[in-house]
Amino acid sequence: MNSEHITLRPITRKDYPFIEDIIRKTWKYDALSSNPKDAKHMARLYLRSCLLRATFSCVAAVDGKVLGVILAGSKKSVPKFALRRTLAQLWSIALLFTTKTGRGIGKFFSTFDQTDEELLKNAGNAFDAEICFFAVDESTRGTGIGKMLFAQALDYLEQEGVKTLYLFTDSSCTYQFYEKRGMQRLGEKTVEFSAHTDYRLNMFIYGLELQGASMTRSYR
Repeated sequence: MNSEHITLRPITRKDYPFIEDIIRKTWKYDALSSNPKDAKHMARLYLRSCLLRATFSCVAAVDGKVLGVILAGSKKSVPKFALRRTLAQLWSIALLFTTKTGRGIGKFFSTFDQTDEELLKNAGNAFDAEICFFAVDESTRGTGIGKMLFAQALDYLEQEGVKTLYLFTDSSCTYQFYEKRGMQRLGEKTVEFSAHTDYRLNMFIYGLELQGASMTRSYR
C-alpha cells in the first residue's frame, strides 16, 4: 500500500462503524455468542470505553475507510466530550444487556477490567499516560500503518511532557510489535470464557519510558 494514499487525522463519529468492525474481527466477538447482535454491541461498548479515557486520537484512512486507529490518554490533559461519551457508554451497556447472552458476556467482560486493574497495580509504576486502544484492519497488517499510528501517538505524548506510559494487550494481538519498540512486559494473566465457546486469552501490560531509559521493573 502506497503511504501517499493514507490519510492520518483525528477520529470522527463517521469512523465509528469502521472501527467497531475492526474490534469485532480482531477479538473474534462473533464467537462469543450465538446472537450476532451481541458482537456489535460489545464492539460499540469497547470503543466507547476507550474514547472516554482518550485525550488524543488518530486514524489511518484510505478513500474514507478507516484501516487503523490509535487512542492515547495523557494525565496532563482532560478528555474532551466526557459527558457525551459517558452517556454513549451507558447506552452501549444497556444495548448489550438487552439479551440474556449479552448479559452473560457483559459480566464476563467485567473480568477484563478487573484483570487490567490488577495488572496495572502489580506493575508498580506511576504512569503519566496510556495507549487506550490501538488496532489495524487485518487486511492491512504489515503495510506500515501500525508504525505510523504508533509514532503519531508517541509524538503527541512527548509534546505533552509524558515520561512513562503503559498499554494493555493480549495474545490475540501481535504483542511482539511493542517489544520491538523497546516496551517491556510488566505482567500477564490468563482469562477464560466458555459460555458459548472456548475463549482463552493471555492478557499483558507493557510499559515504556519516553526519556530513553528502560523501565526499572520487568515481568518475569
